[in-house]
This record gives sequence, structure tokens and C-alpha cells, in this order.
Amino acid sequence: MKILFLEANAITLELENDLFYYSKDCYDIYVNDKYYSSKMSNVFSVFGLKPNEDYTIKADNEEITFRTPDKKFIEFNASHINDVTEELNKAIENLKSNEILFINGIYNITSIEIFDSNKTIYFGPNTVIVGETRREKYKIFDETDEANGVVLGTWEGKKDKAFYSTITIVGAKNVTLYGPGLIDSNANNSDWWVDHRVKRIARRPKGIFIHTSENVSLVGLTLKNTASWAIHPFYSKDINVIDMKIINPANSPTTDGCDPEACDNVNIIGNYISVGDDCIAIKSSKIELARLYHRPSTNIIIRNNLMNAGHAGVCLGSENSGGINNVVVENCYFNETDRGLRVKSQRGRGKDAIIKNIVFRNIYMNSVKAPFVINAFYKAGNDVLDDRFDLFPHPIDDTTPSFGEFTFEHIKCSDVSYGLAFFMGLPESTIKKVTLSDVEVSYNKNAKPGVMAMTAKDEKFKNVGFVLRNIDTLELDKVSFKNDPDMMYIKDDKVKILLK
Repeated sequence: MKILFLEANAITLELENDLFYYSKDCYDIYVNDKYYSSKMSNVFSVFGLKPNEDYTIKADNEEITFRTPDKKFIEFNASHINDVTEELNKAIENLKSNEILFINGIYNITSIEIFDSNKTIYFGPNTVIVGETRREKYKIFDETDEANGVVLGTWEGKKDKAFYSTITIVGAKNVTLYGPGLIDSNANNSDWWVDHRVKRIARRPKGIFIHTSENVSLVGLTLKNTASWAIHPFYSKDINVIDMKIINPANSPTTDGCDPEACDNVNIIGNYISVGDDCIAIKSSKIELARLYHRPSTNIIIRNNLMNAGHAGVCLGSENSGGINNVVVENCYFNETDRGLRVKSQRGRGKDAIIKNIVFRNIYMNSVKAPFVINAFYKAGNDVLDDRFDLFPHPIDDTTPSFGEFTFEHIKCSDVSYGLAFFMGLPESTIKKVTLSDVEVSYNKNAKPGVMAMTAKDEKFKNVGFVLRNIDTLELDKVSFKNDPDMMYIKDDKVKILLK
């Protein structure tokens, strides 16, 4: 058992095993030999501790001893509940580094603003933060506004006007938001999801927006009903998203769970994510911003998460012009997501759109329709049909992305519907090699055909093995099928298949 997070009244711990999100059995948690609760997940939080005291926690036949930090709690009390934005932001501004703001109650806000460093906020068990539904009430980041030399107004990897988010963190260091409380952005009671691709005044708010900040931790909270992406760390570093519940309706548009963009050193551990788009999507902007700032997304750990609904469990791209590298995804459980491990790209992302050093291992996928997708012809819902989607080779230039080697290992896929894998590079920039090692597969024989990867053609498949186009080599090492696919390979003639 190891400590992931420690504060004056809380701790988050992780059981160290090779299981998928859940522990082997339900276990009891004891705090100083007193029963606290029962859990099944490998990551759990304990709240209600006291500052500057010694504790021993026992769980799943393990124990750990620690001392809580010595900090002072400052309780937030507003004179009313209707739009306490100004009062709450003032309380945060006045908060000292050795103090924790304790929010307890139900409050309506437009945007919590954290623009200073060394802020710690505890959202108590009875706390509900409810977001404003009227867009005219929100402040706006212009596409010309900057903080720390980086543009503030963006949308899907490009400069654009954007509303402040439910929680907006800009240029801050050492910020912690934690507790068992609820942050409800309230988009389900607004028009944020209506004609969602149309910009009205500005682009939709995020749930939590983290801009050019360092050492930001989000722990234990429930975040739901966000207008667009739930958590968006942007050009930031040392970000922790731990033991969160991120919940959006399955039919809510572009409501991704956690999307680190051009970030370094990000830990996404022990979270429950069920959303209307990709559960986790690692990004590094489109080519304009990538050429300005030259920042990849790098050093990202995704571990012990449960993705319960979404377009993909973990996605790389499609805004990947700055590159993505050093990513490890392990011990995760994908349940009924459309796709499992997904890479999205397209022509025009640029020569720096290099995806490398990516490891996906020890993952269980239940009823995931298409477990593995690498798609260099990704077509988003707002993309027009143009020469990016030509199937014949284009000249290689400084706008051409590249695709190296990928390894998927120790993965179980049960009840696959569309097909196990769709790998499609560009004819002028092929996928070099994909290796599947120790992969176990079973098919849903009652499945209906569906789209494995979003391309201009949107081809439908049912119970296929591998769709292979513009890929040099596929290596299969201990890949076993409990029941045979309807068709094992749909492929180009030039693809080299190595069987071990």
C-alpha cells in the first residue's frame, strides 16, 4: 500500500497489485483500529482525519502509518446560496499557504477563479457547487489573451474565444482541490449541449480548466454535467487527478473526462470515468499552437482507472501536433466503451506530431466494441471533406505526422462486437509496427455491425480480427481467440504479419 495524497484531514492510498481497478475481494478499512468503510477498488480515500496527528490505516491485510500535516481550516460561510462567486473567490484570494478553505453547503457559482499560488480547498461531504446555466453571465478568455506567454482562449487545440470554466486555474502553483464534495456544472439544465458545435458568444466552458500551472492536485471529488471537457490541464506540469468520479451522460456531446494538453508529468490514478466522449484523451494542440510553443504531452501515468462509458477508454489525439511521448496505461478496466485504446490523427498535424514510447499493458476490456484503433484518417464531426482524406499518397512535408511502434500487452478483451483491431496509417507515412502480446479475445456473436474508427468512409464491421491498411508490420505473440472471428484479416497486400 502506498500513499498517493496526504492532507491535514485526508489520505488517498493505493493497493499495489496487478489487478484491473478492482481488488480481488471486498475489504474493510480500519483507521486506528476503528472500522471506517468497505471498498473494492485498488485506490481509496479516507476523510475526516485531524491535523497534526498520527494514524495507522489497515486495509486488505496491509497497514501504513503516517502523520497528517498541521494546517488551519477556514470555513466558508456565505450570506446566501445564489451566486456566491464573488464572495467565494475573495475567500480563496485571502487564503494563506498554511490554511485550508473548508466549503460546506450548497452554493451556486459562475466560475471559481484561482489565479494565485499555494491554495488548498476542501469540499466537504455536504458540499454541492452548482454551475451557472446562463452563458451571458460568464467571463470570456479572448483568443488574443495570454498568461505566462501562452494563449488563454482556445478550443480543440486552436485559438478561439472561450468562456471561463466552472473552476478556472491560471498561472498558479501548489493548488489542491479535494474532498468528498460534488461539483455539478449543471449543463444538463442549460443549452450548452444544444447545437454544441455552434459558437454562441464563445466556446463552451470546461469543468476544471488548468492553464500554465504547476503542482495541481484534484482528489476525491465528484465532477459531473460539464458543458464540454470535464478536466482540461493545458500547458501545465505536475498534475494529479486521483480518486475522482467524473460523470457525464453517455449522450452528452464532446464531454471528455480528462484531457491533458501539452502537459508534462501527469498522474491519472484511481478514477471512475463515465462520459459522452473519450474518457481520457491526451493532446498537444493543433499545428498553429504547436509551432508557437513546441510542447509535447509527456510523462503521463494512467493507472487503476475504471472507464464505464465513452467513445474510448484512453485516446491519443487527435490534436497531437506537439507530439505525445512516454505514456504508460496499466491496470485499467474498460467497460462498454466504444473503443479501448485509441490513437487519432490526420494529415496536417505536422512533423512534430510524433507519438512514441507508448505502453499499454495489463488491461481488461468488457464489451468494448473495438479494443485497438490507430487511425491516421480520423474525421471529427466538424471536419469538412478535403484532401486530408485522400487515400492516395501525398508528398511528405513539414505538415506530415509520423507513426512509430506500438505495443499492447497482457490484455483481456471479452465480447468484442466490431473487431479486435483497426490500424490505418497514411500511405506516405505508414505505421511502422504494432505488437500484440499476451492478448485474449472473445466475440459477441449477437453483435450488430458498427464503425470501428471514424474515417471519411465510416465503414462498418462485425466480428473481424484485424483491419490493416498502411501498416508495415503486425506482430502477434500469444494472441488467443476463445471463439473465431468471422474474418481474421482485412488487409493490404504489403502488410507483414509475424506470428509467434
